[in-house]
Amino acid sequence: MDSTCNLTVPPQDTVKINLDGAVFVSSASLGGVIARNHEGSCMAWQLRRFDHSVDPTLTECLAAREAISLAIQEGWQEVILEGYCRIVINMLNSCAADNSYIDAIVEDVQCLMRAVHSCRAEFVPRELNSDEYQLARHAHQDLDGREFLPSFMM
Repeated sequence: MDSTCNLTVPPQDTVKINLDGAVFVSSASLGGVIARNHEGSCMAWQLRRFDHSVDPTLTECLAAREAISLAIQEGWQEVILEGYCRIVINMLNSCAADNSYIDAIVEDVQCLMRAVHSCRAEFVPRELNSDEYQLARHAHQDLDGREFLPSFMM
C-alpha cells in the first residue's frame, strides 16, 4: 500500500489505471483517469468531457474506454483498470451482454482490453479512488487533456 495515495500499487511491469466519472446535471459528464506504476508514481493522467452523458453508469463506461485507450496509446501491455462502479467493473469482466443501453460501449472497451497482452478490471471502493474522483470533478473547470498536473495531485 502506498501511503501517499492510499492505493495498492500494481506488480512490477504492470500499470494500474484508476478511473472515475463525475456527472454535472447542469453541464456535462467528466472522466478522469490516472495511471500509476509499481512504485505508485503517476505515469500519465487524462481528463475528458462527455458532453451528452448525464448517466453515471454510462459516464463510468466512457471513463473506462479513456483508460484503456490511454494504455494502448502509451504502449503498456500489462494493465489493471480500477474503478469504484461495481456494475461497470462486472460488465467489463463479463462475457455475456445484458442488452443494456451501454452494451456497445462495454463491448468496445472489452475489445480494446484484448489489444494489450494482459488487462483486467477490478473494483475499488471510492474512498481508495479519491484522486481520480477529484480529477474528474476538477475537469469541470474547462479542462480537457493532460497538459499539467492539478495541484491537489502534487
